[in-house]
Amino acid sequence: MKQKQQFTKRQHFIPQFSIRPFEVAKGKCLIIDLKKKPLEVSIKKTADIMQEIDLYESKDSEGNYINRNEIEDLYSKFENDISKKFKSLIELLLSNKSTSDFLRMIKTNE
Repeated sequence: MKQKQQFTKRQHFIPQFSIRPFEVAKGKCLIIDLKKKPLEVSIKKTADIMQEIDLYESKDSEGNYINRNEIEDLYSKFENDISKKFKSLIELLLSNKSTSDFLRMIKTNE
Protein backbone atom coordinates (compact mmCIF):
# COMPACT_ATOMS: atom_id res chain seq x y z
CA MET A 1 0.00 0.00 0.00
CA LYS A 2 1.32 3.43 -0.96
CA GLN A 3 2.20 5.71 2.00
CA LYS A 4 0.23 8.93 2.17
CA GLN A 5 2.28 12.09 1.69
CA GLN A 6 -0.10 14.55 3.37
CA PHE A 7 -2.37 13.94 6.32
CA THR A 8 -5.52 15.72 7.41
CA LYS A 9 -5.00 17.26 10.86
CA ARG A 10 -8.14 19.40 11.11
CA GLN A 11 -10.89 16.82 11.10
CA HIS A 12 -14.52 17.91 10.97
CA PHE A 13 -17.19 16.31 13.15
CA ILE A 14 -19.84 18.01 10.98
CA PRO A 15 -19.05 17.70 7.24
CA GLN A 16 -18.36 21.01 5.53
CA PHE A 17 -20.83 20.23 2.72
CA SER A 18 -23.64 20.21 5.28
CA ILE A 19 -22.55 23.56 6.74
CA ARG A 20 -22.18 25.42 3.42
CA PRO A 21 -25.93 26.00 2.86
CA PHE A 22 -25.83 28.18 5.99
CA GLU A 23 -23.00 30.44 4.79
CA VAL A 24 -23.71 34.15 4.88
CA ALA A 25 -20.79 34.88 2.54
CA LYS A 26 -18.55 32.66 0.38
CA GLY A 27 -16.77 30.33 2.81
CA LYS A 28 -18.08 32.04 5.96
CA CYS A 29 -20.78 31.30 8.52
CA LEU A 30 -22.27 33.08 11.47
CA ILE A 31 -21.34 31.47 14.77
CA ILE A 32 -22.12 31.99 18.43
CA ASP A 33 -19.31 31.34 20.88
CA LEU A 34 -21.07 29.79 23.88
CA LYS A 35 -17.99 30.37 26.05
CA LYS A 36 -18.20 34.14 25.74
CA LYS A 37 -20.33 36.17 28.13
CA PRO A 38 -22.40 37.85 26.94
CA LEU A 39 -23.00 35.62 23.94
CA GLU A 40 -21.95 37.21 20.70
CA VAL A 41 -22.49 36.46 17.05
CA SER A 42 -19.45 36.58 14.79
CA ILE A 43 -18.35 35.37 11.35
CA LYS A 44 -15.89 32.53 10.94
CA LYS A 45 -14.55 30.52 8.00
CA THR A 46 -16.60 27.41 7.34
CA ALA A 47 -13.39 25.37 7.24
CA ASP A 48 -12.60 26.45 10.80
CA ILE A 49 -15.85 25.46 12.49
CA MET A 50 -17.10 22.09 13.71
CA GLN A 51 -13.59 20.63 13.60
CA GLU A 52 -10.76 19.64 15.91
CA ILE A 53 -7.11 18.78 15.44
CA ASP A 54 -6.63 14.99 15.22
CA LEU A 55 -10.23 14.33 16.24
CA TYR A 56 -10.23 10.73 14.98
CA GLU A 57 -6.60 9.90 15.72
CA SER A 58 -4.99 7.62 18.30
CA LYS A 59 -1.34 7.49 19.30
CA ASP A 60 0.70 4.75 20.88
CA SER A 61 2.63 5.14 24.14
CA GLU A 62 5.54 6.70 22.24
CA GLY A 63 3.36 9.34 20.56
CA ASN A 64 3.26 7.73 17.11
CA TYR A 65 0.00 7.76 15.20
CA ILE A 66 -1.85 4.45 14.87
CA ASN A 67 -3.32 4.01 11.37
CA ARG A 68 -3.17 7.73 10.81
CA ASN A 69 -6.16 9.24 8.95
CA GLU A 70 -7.83 5.83 8.61
CA ILE A 71 -11.17 7.04 10.02
CA GLU A 72 -10.88 10.43 8.30
CA ASP A 73 -10.35 8.70 4.94
CA LEU A 74 -13.35 6.41 5.48
CA TYR A 75 -15.55 9.38 6.42
CA SER A 76 -14.29 11.26 3.38
CA LYS A 77 -15.46 8.48 1.05
CA PHE A 78 -18.85 8.38 2.78
CA GLU A 79 -19.17 12.18 2.58
CA ASN A 80 -18.36 12.15 -1.14
CA ASP A 81 -21.12 9.61 -1.67
CA ILE A 82 -23.81 11.63 0.09
CA SER A 83 -22.78 15.25 -0.59
CA LYS A 84 -24.47 15.46 -4.01
CA LYS A 85 -27.71 14.01 -2.68
CA PHE A 86 -27.59 16.40 0.27
CA LYS A 87 -27.10 19.35 -2.07
CA SER A 88 -30.07 18.20 -4.15
CA LEU A 89 -32.20 17.94 -1.03
CA ILE A 90 -31.27 21.48 0.07
CA GLU A 91 -32.07 22.82 -3.43
CA LEU A 92 -35.40 20.99 -3.34
CA LEU A 93 -36.31 22.37 0.09
CA LEU A 94 -35.55 25.90 -1.11
CA SER A 95 -37.68 25.52 -4.24
CA ASN A 96 -41.34 26.45 -4.71
CA LYS A 97 -42.31 22.85 -5.37
CA SER A 98 -40.58 21.33 -2.37
CA THR A 99 -43.70 19.85 -0.76
CA SER A 100 -44.94 17.94 -3.81
CA ASP A 101 -41.46 16.77 -4.86
CA PHE A 102 -40.57 15.75 -1.30
CA LEU A 103 -43.77 13.71 -0.96
CA ARG A 104 -43.06 12.03 -4.32
CA MET A 105 -39.53 11.16 -3.15
CA ILE A 106 -40.87 9.59 0.02
CA LYS A 107 -43.47 7.54 -1.88
CA THR A 108 -40.94 6.31 -4.44
CA ASN A 109 -38.16 5.79 -1.85
CA GLU A 110 -35.73 8.09 -3.69
